[in-house]
Amino acid sequence: MLLPFDAGALCKAERIVILAPAAADIVEQLGCSENVVGVTNSIEEFPGAERVGTHINPCIECIAVLRPSFLITSANFPAGLSERLKTEQYIYEPHDMQAILGAIDSLGKQLGSERKAGELITLYSGMAKNLIPPKNVKTMPKVLYETRSDPLTLAGGNTIMQDALERVGFNFILASARTGQTSAEFVLKSNADYYIYQVGPMNMNPIPPKERDGWKRLRACVWKVDEKVFARPNTKIFEEVVRLNKILASEDPCKAGRKEGYKP
Repeated sequence: MLLPFDAGALCKAERIVILAPAAADIVEQLGCSENVVGVTNSIEEFPGAERVGTHINPCIECIAVLRPSFLITSANFPAGLSERLKTEQYIYEPHDMQAILGAIDSLGKQLGSERKAGELITLYSGMAKNLIPPKNVKTMPKVLYETRSDPLTLAGGNTIMQDALERVGFNFILASARTGQTSAEFVLKSNADYYIYQVGPMNMNPIPPKERDGWKRLRACVWKVDEKVFARPNTKIFEEVVRLNKILASEDPCKAGRKEGYKP
């Protein structure tokens, strides 16, 4: 849900390079599109900006040529580069929805778009506060979230997926575990009520879980979701959480979810 562009919310950073794909929609909503001169290959916003490689392996020389005045990077970006380029740097690495709101506030201040940031925080924090609570916490459906099918990898705790799914009323099975490779045997023994698998750059063309060898015993309701919505910690997750929360509060959530597009 993009707020209308506010011509009064002009960025003070003249040349922005975004190397953290999840931050792109926030920069756009802060009214800074015209100031973005470079982005990674996976960022769909800002079609006029130069492509500078991937967020894991960016082209440093390409970035230098753009003479950025502000870098937005992830935490694993090469240390010392901002000093070498003589530019400001913001590290974007939120792991939950509250931290996304904090990032909006911080970026708004640093980019000179405080008023727009305040409007966004009001909008998205309101979405998070108006969720329907589960009817009975003891019967909250158990869920697993697949980030990759080969090698099989599930999302663990301290991830945006955990925070979002717990907020809508799921019991996140791996809340106290780290993300890591696992096995089909673990999945089948987990007694999960829902098995959610993402499709996107990290999980290209996965075989639907119940069509995989040895997975016929999987009794969970299977949903397929868009990685760019669920795995990227940005504002898109707020609107998706509202939708998923309403689905989970329905009489037949599995069926309602598939009707809404989470088809296996």
